[in-house]
Amino acid sequence: MILRADRFRILELMDTIDYGNPKSAIRNPQSRSLFFALSMSCFPQKLATACFLVLLLSRADWGQEPAKEVKDKIDQAIQSAYQTASAGFPCKLKSKGKPKMLRWEEVDRCLNSAAERVDWDALRRELESLRAASRVSAEEFRGTVESGLSHHALTYERAFAVKNPEALLPLTNSLLKFLPADSLEDVPVFDRVGTQVGTFLGTYSYERSGGLASANTYRLALFQYTDRNGNVQPAGDKLLLDSFGVPWKEAQNRRGFRLPSDKLFQ
Repeated sequence: MILRADRFRILELMDTIDYGNPKSAIRNPQSRSLFFALSMSCFPQKLATACFLVLLLSRADWGQEPAKEVKDKIDQAIQSAYQTASAGFPCKLKSKGKPKMLRWEEVDRCLNSAAERVDWDALRRELESLRAASRVSAEEFRGTVESGLSHHALTYERAFAVKNPEALLPLTNSLLKFLPADSLEDVPVFDRVGTQVGTFLGTYSYERSGGLASANTYRLALFQYTDRNGNVQPAGDKLLLDSFGVPWKEAQNRRGFRLPSDKLFQ
């Protein structure tokens, strides 16, 4: 037998629950059943509200754990890709010239070969499968992937083996292509004759078509630096090679190799 006091207590509960917050809903199955039975039998005018609460409770039960499970699987897929890419690390780099600049062609070969080791088609299919099975939006899913790629980015000392701590690491287009955002921020930048021109600010992309005779386009990663007067300057050359460099001793502990996402999202 249901007491009158119980009915008033349930009515009070229905009027105070925050229906937009699933955490405020009744979680115990027995209490939940009693609550709905009483609300619908004793208060017909609350039927629509009770049904809405059922929907909220159901959605709260569905959404949380699957999202974490999908995130963990994304992280595992990204970790596996990094393990494959880094199979040839560290690459031994030699230096040349004065000041000592690490050989740009060895830097490019090392980083590009690492990215080519990844089976991008297989990784893309795996991520697409996870996306289809998840309840997250495409934007949220991509954000999770981008975050994972940045989180697992490797430091330069993992990628390169350098004997001379005074050498300069060349800021090639390929190196900048794999550079995580803000990684080299405020690191001194030197030109090829050893003059400090400023401090590293960030990267940007330069895209150019192949002309009227070709529909091909190519994109180069470039960078900007802050000069000694506080002005922002772009790197002068499109093909950087070894035009600029940063001190290895300051760059070695920075994250420098981030797998790109452009092969995963078209």
